Amino acid sequence: MRLWETRNAALHELRQSLGVERDLIQQVFDFADRVINRFAARRDEGPAWRVCGLAMVKGRNLSLGLYSLSLDGLAQEAGALLRPLVETIELLAYLRMSPAHVNEAIEDRLPLAGERAKKIQGSLKEMREYLNRHASHLSFSNESMGHLVDWQSANLKAAQPHNTKVLRTNVGLVFAFLGLLGIEGAICLVHLGDLEAKQIASESQNCWDTGIKVFYPDAKLSK
Repeated sequence: MRLWETRNAALHELRQSLGVERDLIQQVFDFADRVINRFAARRDEGPAWRVCGLAMVKGRNLSLGLYSLSLDGLAQEAGALLRPLVETIELLAYLRMSPAHVNEAIEDRLPLAGERAKKIQGSLKEMREYLNRHASHLSFSNESMGHLVDWQSANLKAAQPHNTKVLRTNVGLVFAFLGLLGIEGAICLVHLGDLEAKQIASESQNCWDTGIKVFYPDAKLSK
């Protein structure tokens, strides 16, 4: 199998049958960039602007890595990136709770992710625990290794072939979490006094709601 065969097939589907999904993922990246740009523009107004801006950039990079690996059929391996992305989303909520939390970040003495999640009453504990078991560390569980075997022939699958249904599922996952990142970032902007960011927060939420209906039509989810 040629090295980029899976990615090329995925890109073809994003130009064809998954055009709606492609446009949605582009939109949430655009919203993340708008949030990052506003943090950057006001970085001299205090440490909270810089710390939250850095968290947004880190989250965007993790999201792009997750998206990129999904194009290569490596979404399970990309789970190692999803966990810190989840933590980044929760971190933004934690940072806006108190200026003291910003100081913790600057001094590199933030509480553990689980402790931060408890303080913000986060709802992503089960996701973090699942990723910790099956993605963040090497494991021989079926969730971690099952996709590496052709169960009909019992042969190892050295390369992961393209599957449009699987790609759509994984693009939806990137959309959901990057969308949450953008919403949290926009809320941080408003909390810091950037009232114009209310419009970004509203537009981000509307985009997220629309995309969730596309990717997860049977789910009842809201931010």
